[in-house]
Amino acid sequence: MTSTTPTTSTTERLRREWTGFRRVDRLVAMAVAALAVVALGLLQAYGNHASCDGPCPAEPTGPDGSLVNDRFSFLNREMGPEGSITVRLTSMTGTITYPPPHHDRIVPGLVPWAKAGIIVKDGVRPGSSYAALMVTGGHGVRMQYDYRHDIAGSGGGVAEGAPRWLRLTRSGDTVTGHESADGTT
Repeated sequence: MTSTTPTTSTTERLRREWTGFRRVDRLVAMAVAALAVVALGLLQAYGNHASCDGPCPAEPTGPDGSLVNDRFSFLNREMGPEGSITVRLTSMTGTITYPPPHHDRIVPGLVPWAKAGIIVKDGVRPGSSYAALMVTGGHGVRMQYDYRHDIAGSGGGVAEGAPRWLRLTRSGDTVTGHESADGTT
């Protein structure tokens, strides 16, 4: 016994589905579903806000009034209007998550803008004026100040057996940076 079923073309099936979809009750159901998704998104956004106990702190701003990201670790010591700070850097180590975009492998190394060095700040509040002299992971010695200024030094990075000396000297409102490969020159 053989049975035969009529074959319908893809075009006919699409036309039949579209015609069925265009019924008023299905269009209303689709509009209600779309509105429900939008309403849930707006409800989530409305309920998702930060709050502070008391007044929220202001975003940190730099000396020129622009918003800045001012987070780092440091040892704080008062310097006064005249003085000098010298450090000897002998190595920099770190880890890199590689390769982007999945960051699924961790390897030893330094990202190019990893920094170690010395900094003089006009106070410890976020956004205060500063001058820093540092060795980077891939851009040599740099002097940076007030969040927008960057001056390349002449020296390279730090390697085992090749330390780098850094010095910041303050005289009133002027801060000068010096670098040395041997600690005397």
